[in-house]
Amino acid sequence: MGLEMKTLYRFEGFEMDPTNRVFGLGGKPIAIPSRAFDLLLYMTCNAQRLLTKEELMRAVWGGTIVEEGNLTQSVFLLRKALSAHPSMENQLIVTVPGRGYRFVAEVERIDIPPPRSTQPDISANAATHRTEAAPAPAPAVQKTMHSHRWYGLWYTMGAVITVAAIAALIILPG
Repeated sequence: MGLEMKTLYRFEGFEMDPTNRVFGLGGKPIAIPSRAFDLLLYMTCNAQRLLTKEELMRAVWGGTIVEEGNLTQSVFLLRKALSAHPSMENQLIVTVPGRGYRFVAEVERIDIPPPRSTQPDISANAATHRTEAAPAPAPAVQKTMHSHRWYGLWYTMGAVITVAAIAALIILPG
């Protein structure tokens, strides 16, 4: 298990911690849905650049087939969350009609090194030395396929309810 560099993003008083999936303003967390968090992370990593709707949908939803309305809804939720800073209401995400969106905040990327171990390592020849792990590259945004997991759960629940209903009809005389 290697120690990895932790990266934070700051803009306009907001702070985003991708490792712990926390977003907040002034130390107070702001709740946003998972996909909206992924969208905001992608936008902060690509600030000041036109992000087409297709690029955003591919980056956030991966190979899952979704409608453009999902992207629109996520942008709406992000704008609502960003309105926690009164002077930033509807100003950080700019709609480029017919093309996509642009995240216009100046984003500060902060790399935090892993904590150093204070205990010395003992090698095979009993020499004492400290080991330092080389900094690992920042982790990529992982896309999870939540919807497929839920399909199986819903089908199983439906089958159990159907079997229970049939059993009740057979056992209990009408």
